[in-house]
Amino acid sequence: MDEMGTYNINSANFDNIIEGYADKKHEKFIKPAFGRGCIADIPEIVEGMINGTERANLNGKIPIDAMDSDHVIVLILDGFGHDLFMYATEKYPMKNLGSLLRESAYFPITSVFPSTTATALFTVYMGLQPVEHEIIGYTQYIRELGTVCNMLSMSPIGNRKNDLISAGWMPEPLKGRKSFAKRISDSGTASFIYLPNMIKESGMSKITAAETTLRSYYSTSHMFTSIARDVKEARGKSIHIGYVPSVDTMSHKVGSRTEETALELESIFYNIDMLKESVISTNTTLLISADHGHVNVGTSNLFDISKDRELYNTFRAPVVGDARAAFLRIRCGSMDEARNHLIERYGENYEIFNSLEMLKEGYFGDRKENTNINDRFGDLIMVPRRNIGIIDSNLTFLDPKMSHDNMVGMHGGLLREEMIVPLIITTI
Repeated sequence: MDEMGTYNINSANFDNIIEGYADKKHEKFIKPAFGRGCIADIPEIVEGMINGTERANLNGKIPIDAMDSDHVIVLILDGFGHDLFMYATEKYPMKNLGSLLRESAYFPITSVFPSTTATALFTVYMGLQPVEHEIIGYTQYIRELGTVCNMLSMSPIGNRKNDLISAGWMPEPLKGRKSFAKRISDSGTASFIYLPNMIKESGMSKITAAETTLRSYYSTSHMFTSIARDVKEARGKSIHIGYVPSVDTMSHKVGSRTEETALELESIFYNIDMLKESVISTNTTLLISADHGHVNVGTSNLFDISKDRELYNTFRAPVVGDARAAFLRIRCGSMDEARNHLIERYGENYEIFNSLEMLKEGYFGDRKENTNINDRFGDLIMVPRRNIGIIDSNLTFLDPKMSHDNMVGMHGGLLREEMIVPLIITTI
C-alpha cells in the first residue's frame, strides 16, 4: 500500500513515512509533524475540502476529489492508534474496516505532544496548536487559580461537577477564540458536533462546541444516525465532527493489542459502513483520525514520584500532565539539584526535557515561539523511553477517580505506539 493505496496492508510500506516523523535527537521518539502530517493539520484540511482549496494538502496526499465537497464528516476515534490498526488488520478479519479502506486513502500521521485527549482535542476542535491553546494534559496547574485542574471537566481537581467555565473563568489563551467549527459556520457552512451524552456538559465541551449545533448521543449507532440525518437535511455546505471514546476505554481497561479492542473498532466501522450507505450521492467526504494511540503499561510499571522525598522537596507544585508525560515545577534555586537528581536516578528510563527548550524546538507547535510560558508548561518534563509511567499519589488523595488501578493502556508520551495515528479519507 502506498500513500494513496488500497487495503493490501504491509507495515513496511509505512516505515518511510513514520521514519520521517522520528525525533533525530532522541532515539525511539516521534516528534509532532506540524504542517507535514499531524492531527493539528486536520482543521485546515477540512477547510480546504469545503472551500475547494489546497490548504494543508500534506504535499499532495489528500485525494483530489475530496477537495471540493459539499459535506465533510470528521470522526475522531479516541485511542485509535496506527499500532492498533496494524494489529487488528493482521490478526482479525476486520471486514468492515477492510471494506472502507479499499475505497480510501490511508496514511499515518502524528498526534501532538503530549499525546493525550485534552491536548489533542483542543488542538483539533479549536484549530490551535498546543503552543497556542496551552492545554498540556489531563491535569494542569493553573497559576492564576492556585490549583491543579482536570482539563477535560475544566474543574478543580476533586470537584468535577463544578466546572470553571460555568463560573465565568476561561483559560487565558482561549479568551476571545472561536472554535474551528464556529469559524467555518461564520462563513456560511453549517457546523455540527456530536458528543456522548455524558460529556456534553463538560467544561471542555462548553468551550469546543460553543455556538455550534451540538448533538448528544447515547450510543455510536445513535450518533451515526444523527449524522446521516443532518447531512441529508443540510441546506448548503456542512461539516459534522463526531467524537467516539469507546476504543480508548477498551485500550485503557484491557489493552490496545487485544481481541476485545479490535472488535470494538470493527463495530464502529460497521456503523461507518451503514453511514456511507445512508448518505450516498451527497458529495460527502469522510475523514477519520484519532487523538492518540496507546502503550500497554499496567499499574505495576507505574512509579509514584511523591515517594522520592529528596526530589519532591524541590517541587513547587504537584506533578501534572499524564502518566507518560509528567510536567514538573521546580522551586527557585533548585533547578540544578532537581535536574541532576532526575538524570542520575531516572535518566536510564526517562528523557528529562527542559520545557522552554521543547517549546523552542517545536514540540508544542511551530506557529510562534512562546518564550513567555506563563507557568503552563512547567520547568522540566519527564517522558518515558519504554512502557512505564509516572503518577503523583498526592493528587489521587484529592481525586480518587484519578486512580490508575486496573489500567493497562496509557498514553501521553512520544513513543511510536502512542504518537502515530491513522488518517483515512474517502469520498461518498
